[in-house]
Amino acid sequence: MRKLVLSVICLVAVLATAGAAVCFIAYQSLTSQERADFEQVNSLLAEGNPTAAAEIIQEYGENLSITKPQGIDWLIPTVEALRLEANVPGLILMYQRFPRGFEDNEEATLLVAAGLLAQRKIDDYRLVRDQWREKTQKPPSWFVLDVDALLVDGKRQEALDLLNSTSFEGSDDTGRLVRLALIHAKDNLETAWNILAEALAKDPTNTDVTSYRAQILEAIKKPALARLEYLSAIQKDPDNAYLVHQLAEFYRRHGHYALALEAWTHALDFPDSDVVWLKTSFWERMAVPLQKEPASTPQPDGDLTPLVNFVRKIPEGQFWDEYSFEHVKEYPKFLRTQQETFWLRLAESFREGKEEQAAELLDFNVFNSSSWAPELEKALKQIVAYRRYGVLHIDELSPKDAVAKGAAPSETPTAASKHQFFQRLEDIALESPVGMPILDVPPDLQALLHSDYAYAAAFLANGWLEAALTFPVPSVVPDNYPDWLAFAYTQALRFTRGPLPALNFATKQKPNPALSLIIGELMVATGSPEAGIQTLKPLSLKDTDVGMRAAWLISLLHVERKEFNEARATIQAHPSLGQNIVGKETLARIALQQGDITRADSLYEAIGSESLEAKFYLARRAFSEKNYDRALKLTQQLIIDFPDNPQLRADLEKLKALTEEKKL
Repeated sequence: MRKLVLSVICLVAVLATAGAAVCFIAYQSLTSQERADFEQVNSLLAEGNPTAAAEIIQEYGENLSITKPQGIDWLIPTVEALRLEANVPGLILMYQRFPRGFEDNEEATLLVAAGLLAQRKIDDYRLVRDQWREKTQKPPSWFVLDVDALLVDGKRQEALDLLNSTSFEGSDDTGRLVRLALIHAKDNLETAWNILAEALAKDPTNTDVTSYRAQILEAIKKPALARLEYLSAIQKDPDNAYLVHQLAEFYRRHGHYALALEAWTHALDFPDSDVVWLKTSFWERMAVPLQKEPASTPQPDGDLTPLVNFVRKIPEGQFWDEYSFEHVKEYPKFLRTQQETFWLRLAESFREGKEEQAAELLDFNVFNSSSWAPELEKALKQIVAYRRYGVLHIDELSPKDAVAKGAAPSETPTAASKHQFFQRLEDIALESPVGMPILDVPPDLQALLHSDYAYAAAFLANGWLEAALTFPVPSVVPDNYPDWLAFAYTQALRFTRGPLPALNFATKQKPNPALSLIIGELMVATGSPEAGIQTLKPLSLKDTDVGMRAAWLISLLHVERKEFNEARATIQAHPSLGQNIVGKETLARIALQQGDITRADSLYEAIGSESLEAKFYLARRAFSEKNYDRALKLTQQLIIDFPDNPQLRADLEKLKALTEEKKL
């Protein structure tokens, strides 16, 4: 992290990439070599290379005094270097002590003004603003800061009136439109979206606009389109750490932890990388391991570096090390500001069997309102309450009683989005009197809740696989536990340790159809297709979802071996697979591989409105037959499901041109 530390005697400017220090003490005289270096510094800054400039400034810093004209001259390149690095804290300190260095640098002053607003220092902002009110060359930039000042001051209507009072030409109007959209987004997402569309038309390269469009799409539950906008923002500015972090957080919110980690690892060597390092170190310990180690291993840089180094050194098999943490610089601050510390401490308390300590952490969680896993947090509270008091209620009123008394029920995910473990806990709590021990908990759930694996099961149900596997893992899940548990452990091992450890675990467990299905899949994945078929075959005869998938997997194995008749027979032998989309798609592929184009066309046409595979095939066929209108229509439908597919987007533009050409 870049810092500037200003004492009474000297100014220290620490630049991000070089860590250069500039200290003005006692000016003597500049030699010809020193003058040449001074000119080189200015040339480097003009080229946009503050790192190299900082290295030269550092060499001469101790011989410069701001009380002499030459010292004032050195202020100017120092300010410019800080501006190029966007080092706002450093610029603010420089401005407070040496405002003369900013007299001809409006861009640096704008950064100072924005930084003061971020610190909610309205009066200081206005002093800076007044000095540039008459001489500004950048009215649109000051305009949006004036709006921000009103918003920081709580004057929303005045800010709205100011935004509507004027407009600017072209891209200069983007900042105004973005703020207008953000104000409207609180009450009317459609209006906000339309304003952002206008902003994007005026400035297609603006990443703020793209980023806010992504947030609106996510808010209205269109994650595929939101992802496209997040990715589009990064494509416009690939070295922007904030945009990469934003995409990773999007993946994290939707439970795609491997994709989140992949995004974060691309930013490990960015300036101010401490946040990224902390996220990466935390989530690979709690959710899933990194799929691919970064090519290089740069060191984290920033205020969070002490915490990052602590997390990276926590011994394997633990979540926390209290003794080591108390030796981390400014460690109490991290307990209040970094949610990672809450989850690591909580998990370690459960791992060590310290339920009272864990309960206290849950009760006084300062991150509760912004929890990364509210359903997990709630379930852990319920498990603690049940084990200690025999109840599953964690609030003053159960949702059922709250509604009866006229209180508005809190928003919770729908049943379909919850893991069955969380849903069962919720259902039992809903139907039970508040404060009374629950006597009719199903035996399998009761056994799990009282076991050593109850808390690990909650992490497992939330998709935090590494955390669940850091707790003791049963070699054999007891028969009287819920059926899903053995399956979930198998999947956790599969995705974190590989198919062979997962298979070794699964084959020791009490069999059930779902577990047998995954055992068959794992046998194929570990190079034993015949054994996989023999395991899947009995399942494939049953008219269930498990039976259908088993039959489909067997048919795919036959297709891979070019045993097309056997593949077709397997599909047709199952009561439902032949009528299902995946079965029909497989039959169409078989027809294609056997050269029966007419049969393939017929099958794909029959499922064209439901199957993405069919749409791809039919779009290609239409294009080859120069039926561009149909190809365009199908491609437009596919774009909705695959908005970030570059080939589809290229095809779409090509087809639009061809259809227009055809009309002419």
